[in-house]
Amino acid sequence: MSSYISRKIQEWGSALFRAFVFPFIKLKTELSTSGVIKQGAYFNKGTVLGGRNYLGRECYLTHVELGYGSYLAEHGRLIDTSVGKYCSLGPYLRCAFGLHPAKGYPSTHPAFYSTSGAEGFTYADKDSFCEERFADEKRGMKVVIGNNVWIGACVTLTEGIKIGDGAVVAAGSLVKDDLEPYTIYAGVPAKKIGERFTEEQRKALSERGLENWWEKSSAELEKLVKEGRFTAL
Repeated sequence: MSSYISRKIQEWGSALFRAFVFPFIKLKTELSTSGVIKQGAYFNKGTVLGGRNYLGRECYLTHVELGYGSYLAEHGRLIDTSVGKYCSLGPYLRCAFGLHPAKGYPSTHPAFYSTSGAEGFTYADKDSFCEERFADEKRGMKVVIGNNVWIGACVTLTEGIKIGDGAVVAAGSLVKDDLEPYTIYAGVPAKKIGERFTEEQRKALSERGLENWWEKSSAELEKLVKEGRFTAL
């Protein structure tokens, strides 16, 4: 009974916080980061916005580092995720976390191998299966997304993965493994289907001074854009 009451108090407190306190936090964040946070978007303590970010309607972020210029479209949900600069993250992006033993265990239900009791109860007196996998354990990040990454609509990210700089993930994909930089992936599970640049284009990119361009300042990037260096290679 006490746990039930405690849980309900936490739920009510969270609802009151979101209704009466978070709107002011949202306003302060938009002003201090020059960002845009749309209606219904919410982020918990531990989330850091790098600046000029856009959060679409009904986005939800818990312990997320969102790099400068990166945006998350409507209904995106990220947890324990690090995102680099200038990433384009499509609508309905999801993190699917929580590992279960698919082979060799009598039950896949956590009550039989985990002491956490996260689902409300447990029979276990010791943990006999690891439920988490980290991409960066030191920072507590289960997903690490590089810079200049484009992820399409309705993509699902599983825990423990790293997505390299410049990668592209097609809509509807399920990402279960690390993705190489500047490559294109699609499918369930996501498989490599192409490269973003030919060898000749890579050379042209270098000649234009655009290797790791996201490390440059906004003023430098604006100058390069006006010089036409961001046109097609």
